[in-house]
Amino acid sequence: MNILLRVICCFLLIEGLQSQEDQSPNIEDIIRPWPPCDGLVGVMLPHPNDCRRYYICTYGLAKVQWCPDNLHWNALANRCDNPEVAKCVNNNHKIQVTEVRKVLQPHPSVNEENLIKENDCQLCNDLCAQTNQRYLPYPGDCHKFIQCNGHIGYINTCNDLYWNAKLTACYGYCVPN
Repeated sequence: MNILLRVICCFLLIEGLQSQEDQSPNIEDIIRPWPPCDGLVGVMLPHPNDCRRYYICTYGLAKVQWCPDNLHWNALANRCDNPEVAKCVNNNHKIQVTEVRKVLQPHPSVNEENLIKENDCQLCNDLCAQTNQRYLPYPGDCHKFIQCNGHIGYINTCNDLYWNAKLTACYGYCVPN
């Protein structure tokens, strides 16, 4: 147990140093083993020291996600939100990852049947390869958007909000693209 705690502390320290040096995601940050994700599928956890980042856990692996500009990860609502609502202070979440892991259940819309299949991601990858934009609207669904990291695309959901391509943010109503 003591060794595990040391590993987690080292990981958090390294993450903190990396996020101070570079606010953009590194390819090695996209998917990696992360102890707080052990045994969890579809659970989203806050990044320990960056309000705009969060992790999606899948069988012990953590996939780094970024909120659109001007939004912070809201650990209680499981979505990117206005900073005043998300209550992330000084890039340190008030809620610790270990506390969130105890109370957080997978988002109701996430289960084995509706996890994004590889061929669905191919559409995202193709769209990302055709542009230099970081965020794209998801074709046919205002609640979703595509986050591009190079030529790799990830589908994100605005939950109760709608993606606004002009603002590159989740917004109160759908603006057709």
